[in-house]
Amino acid sequence: MVLLEDCPPTGGCLTLWPTSHHKLFPLFATYQGNFPKETTHISPLGPGGHMSFETVKQTLVATAATGRPMEFDDRAGDAWFWHHRLAHSASPNRLRKHIRVMLVFDFQNNSNPAHTRKFREDEPPDPAHMWKDWAI
Repeated sequence: MVLLEDCPPTGGCLTLWPTSHHKLFPLFATYQGNFPKETTHISPLGPGGHMSFETVKQTLVATAATGRPMEFDDRAGDAWFWHHRLAHSASPNRLRKHIRVMLVFDFQNNSNPAHTRKFREDEPPDPAHMWKDWAI
């Protein structure tokens, strides 16, 4: 993500829950795909997205209750890289006149369009190698 405008504290800034990717990563059917293991077929996630799946919902609720989130109040042009399974959200925007604006993108180490996000043919996640797609 690249911040396109300054984001002051309590202005809806990016918030991450450290280490939550260790709990969330194994719950998904593939490394890159958006479908939890409990999905029986490839279909749109529908209302609620990942939160409509009980194991993901329970893990996120437990993470929010026990983990300490980190809010990133930064300046325009700052870039963030983090594991895509890391629990993340916007912080509450208490400034009302401020809107967080950022550019969101995904990294892939193969420029061949046939390998883009590999949703259906992607491999099952291996918690011992959760960073393998980050190799350049």
